[in-house]
Amino acid sequence: MEESLRKEVEENFLEFLSYVKAILEEELSEINVEEIEDYLKISVEQPDLYEDWLEKIETAPLPDLDEIKKIEYSDGIHLKITYSLKTEEATHYRRIRIKSNGDVEVKDFIELTKNINGKSLKVRFFFDVYGNLIFEIKRV
Repeated sequence: MEESLRKEVEENFLEFLSYVKAILEEELSEINVEEIEDYLKISVEQPDLYEDWLEKIETAPLPDLDEIKKIEYSDGIHLKITYSLKTEEATHYRRIRIKSNGDVEVKDFIELTKNINGKSLKVRFFFDVYGNLIFEIKRV
Protein backbone atom coordinates (compact mmCIF):
# COMPACT_ATOMS: atom_id res chain seq x y z
CA MET A 1 0.00 0.00 0.00
CA GLU A 2 1.26 3.44 -0.90
CA GLU A 3 2.54 5.32 2.16
CA SER A 4 0.33 8.39 1.69
CA LEU A 5 -2.80 6.20 1.45
CA ARG A 6 -1.75 4.23 4.51
CA LYS A 7 -1.27 7.46 6.45
CA GLU A 8 -4.73 8.72 5.43
CA VAL A 9 -6.38 5.41 6.42
CA GLU A 10 -4.55 5.43 9.75
CA GLU A 11 -5.54 9.05 10.47
CA ASN A 12 -9.21 8.30 9.75
CA PHE A 13 -8.99 5.22 11.96
CA LEU A 14 -7.43 7.08 14.88
CA GLU A 15 -9.95 9.92 14.58
CA PHE A 16 -12.84 7.46 14.70
CA LEU A 17 -11.17 5.55 17.54
CA SER A 18 -10.95 8.71 19.67
CA TYR A 19 -14.76 9.07 19.60
CA VAL A 20 -15.34 5.43 20.49
CA LYS A 21 -12.75 5.49 23.28
CA ALA A 22 -14.64 8.37 24.91
CA ILE A 23 -17.84 6.31 24.81
CA LEU A 24 -15.97 3.27 26.14
CA GLU A 25 -14.53 5.29 29.04
CA GLU A 26 -18.03 6.46 29.96
CA GLU A 27 -19.40 2.90 29.84
CA LEU A 28 -16.50 1.48 31.85
CA SER A 29 -16.93 4.16 34.51
CA GLU A 30 -20.39 2.73 35.23
CA ILE A 31 -19.29 -0.86 35.81
CA ASN A 32 -17.18 -2.58 38.43
CA VAL A 33 -14.29 -4.24 36.60
CA GLU A 34 -13.94 -6.70 39.49
CA GLU A 35 -17.38 -8.10 38.66
CA ILE A 36 -16.43 -9.09 35.12
CA GLU A 37 -15.83 -12.78 35.58
CA ASP A 38 -15.18 -13.73 31.99
CA TYR A 39 -17.07 -11.67 29.46
CA LEU A 40 -19.30 -8.59 29.33
CA LYS A 41 -21.27 -7.30 26.37
CA ILE A 42 -22.49 -3.69 26.21
CA SER A 43 -24.72 -2.26 23.48
CA VAL A 44 -24.92 1.51 22.96
CA GLU A 45 -27.18 3.27 20.45
CA GLN A 46 -24.95 5.39 18.21
CA PRO A 47 -26.68 5.88 14.84
CA ASP A 48 -24.69 9.05 14.04
CA LEU A 49 -21.36 7.36 14.65
CA TYR A 50 -22.50 4.39 12.55
CA GLU A 51 -22.23 6.48 9.38
CA ASP A 52 -18.60 7.29 10.26
CA TRP A 53 -18.03 3.57 10.85
CA LEU A 54 -19.27 2.80 7.35
CA GLU A 55 -17.22 5.59 5.80
CA LYS A 56 -13.95 5.35 7.73
CA ILE A 57 -13.77 1.72 8.84
CA GLU A 58 -15.79 -0.68 6.69
CA THR A 59 -14.71 0.85 3.39
CA ALA A 60 -11.09 1.52 4.34
CA PRO A 61 -8.42 -0.45 2.51
CA LEU A 62 -6.36 -2.37 5.04
CA PRO A 63 -2.62 -2.65 4.45
CA ASP A 64 -1.69 -5.97 6.07
CA LEU A 65 -2.74 -9.44 5.00
CA ASP A 66 -2.51 -11.46 8.22
CA GLU A 67 -3.87 -14.84 7.26
CA ILE A 68 -5.38 -16.94 4.52
CA LYS A 69 -6.78 -20.15 5.89
CA LYS A 70 -8.34 -23.01 3.96
CA ILE A 71 -10.85 -24.96 6.03
CA GLU A 72 -12.44 -28.19 4.81
CA TYR A 73 -16.07 -28.79 5.74
CA SER A 74 -18.49 -31.49 4.67
CA ASP A 75 -19.96 -29.13 2.06
CA GLY A 76 -16.56 -28.20 0.63
CA ILE A 77 -13.67 -25.83 1.20
CA HIS A 78 -14.14 -22.49 2.93
CA LEU A 79 -11.58 -19.68 2.94
CA LYS A 80 -10.96 -17.29 5.83
CA ILE A 81 -8.93 -14.19 5.01
CA THR A 82 -7.88 -11.65 7.65
CA TYR A 83 -6.61 -8.15 6.91
CA SER A 84 -5.56 -5.61 9.52
CA LEU A 85 -4.37 -2.14 10.33
CA LYS A 86 -2.26 -2.13 13.48
CA THR A 87 -1.53 1.02 15.49
CA GLU A 88 -0.17 1.53 18.99
CA GLU A 89 -3.68 2.25 20.31
CA ALA A 90 -5.73 -0.48 18.63
CA THR A 91 -6.01 -2.87 15.70
CA HIS A 92 -8.68 -2.87 13.01
CA TYR A 93 -9.41 -6.36 11.66
CA ARG A 94 -11.44 -7.36 8.64
CA ARG A 95 -12.35 -11.03 8.37
CA ILE A 96 -13.63 -12.29 5.07
CA ARG A 97 -15.13 -15.75 4.88
CA ILE A 98 -15.88 -17.35 1.55
CA LYS A 99 -18.02 -20.46 1.76
CA SER A 100 -17.95 -23.30 -0.73
CA ASN A 101 -21.34 -22.20 -2.13
CA GLY A 102 -19.89 -18.75 -2.93
CA ASP A 103 -21.46 -16.87 0.00
CA VAL A 104 -19.16 -14.15 1.32
CA GLU A 105 -19.27 -12.80 4.89
CA VAL A 106 -17.29 -9.70 5.84
CA LYS A 107 -16.88 -8.61 9.45
CA ASP A 108 -14.95 -5.57 10.65
CA PHE A 109 -14.03 -5.10 14.29
CA ILE A 110 -11.52 -3.23 16.38
CA GLU A 111 -9.58 -4.60 19.34
CA LEU A 112 -7.72 -2.75 22.05
CA THR A 113 -6.42 -3.41 25.55
CA LYS A 114 -7.31 -1.37 28.64
CA ASN A 115 -5.92 -1.46 32.16
CA ILE A 116 -8.30 -0.43 34.93
CA ASN A 117 -7.38 -0.74 38.59
CA GLY A 118 -4.61 -3.19 37.71
CA LYS A 119 -6.98 -5.40 35.71
CA SER A 120 -6.22 -5.99 32.05
CA LEU A 121 -9.21 -5.96 29.71
CA LYS A 122 -9.39 -6.92 26.06
CA VAL A 123 -12.07 -4.87 24.32
CA ARG A 124 -13.51 -5.74 20.91
CA PHE A 125 -16.05 -3.44 19.35
CA PHE A 126 -18.10 -3.24 16.17
CA PHE A 127 -21.47 -2.02 14.95
CA ASP A 128 -24.48 -4.23 14.37
CA VAL A 129 -26.81 -3.70 11.40
CA TYR A 130 -29.11 -1.49 13.51
CA GLY A 131 -26.43 1.12 14.23
CA ASN A 132 -25.72 -0.07 17.78
CA LEU A 133 -22.15 0.07 18.98
CA ILE A 134 -21.32 -3.29 20.59
CA PHE A 135 -18.50 -3.64 23.11
CA GLU A 136 -17.31 -7.12 24.04
CA ILE A 137 -15.10 -6.95 27.10
CA LYS A 138 -12.99 -9.84 28.43
CA ARG A 139 -10.66 -9.99 31.39
CA VAL A 140 -7.24 -11.14 30.35
